[in-house]
Amino acid sequence: MPILSKRKLYTNVAAYAPAAAAAYTAQGVRFDGAANLQTEVGLTGSPVDAKVGMFSCWFKMMGNDGGYNVMLEGDGGTLCLSIYRWVDNKIRIVGADAGGTAVLDMYSTSTYMVGMGWKHILASWDLSAARAQLYVSDVDDRAGSPTLTNTNIDYTSLNWAIGTRFGGALGLNAEVADFYVNFATSLDISNSTNRRKFITAGLAPVDLGSDGSTPTGTAPIIYLHGAVASWHTNDGAGGGFTLTGTLTAAGSNPP
Repeated sequence: MPILSKRKLYTNVAAYAPAAAAAYTAQGVRFDGAANLQTEVGLTGSPVDAKVGMFSCWFKMMGNDGGYNVMLEGDGGTLCLSIYRWVDNKIRIVGADAGGTAVLDMYSTSTYMVGMGWKHILASWDLSAARAQLYVSDVDDRAGSPTLTNTNIDYTSLNWAIGTRFGGALGLNAEVADFYVNFATSLDISNSTNRRKFITAGLAPVDLGSDGSTPTGTAPIIYLHGAVASWHTNDGAGGGFTLTGTLTAAGSNPP
């Protein structure tokens, strides 16, 4: 029986080696200050008032430094959950009870402006445990003394807007990718294992699954991602939004 040469043996092994997995690309879209997503019929998927929640997205500011930029707003900012790049250029996350009183209010320590490139926001809160966390690009960036009241956040509003205030004001001038909102779950993101479900140690995006369920096992209420033409379609559990204006491809995607 002929003996295979080392060269041929190694060649054959290489031929059967598994292919490397393709790197994940988070497709970014441009919110130009006018484009927005809105719903006037509430979010489906049985949202209920709760003391927990999470938010994750990639963003790159493209304009409007020193102005209000709405990422998400419930009921015109008076109730529910609202997320902004605030007028002081900091990230602000506010949750209110059914009476309109803020029971969650936290800011970033750092400011985020044009020219800073892609950043990743990961926030998590559990008001029953007096826990509110805000990480930006895998670094704890929550300012001290947030408002934390052991009361449910009103998640049952009929009016929700992404990219502007409901009605069109305070438009977001930024590129955005993998927009994730969860009303039902809170992970302790001081644990790096939980952060790795959303961002790699190398500060790159993680594939959250076709419906956003990979990090927690269930789909979030809102998950916007994927190809530009269908990016505005909510692949989460909360139903559809109406797109006003046009979302175009970002000039670049998150690294």
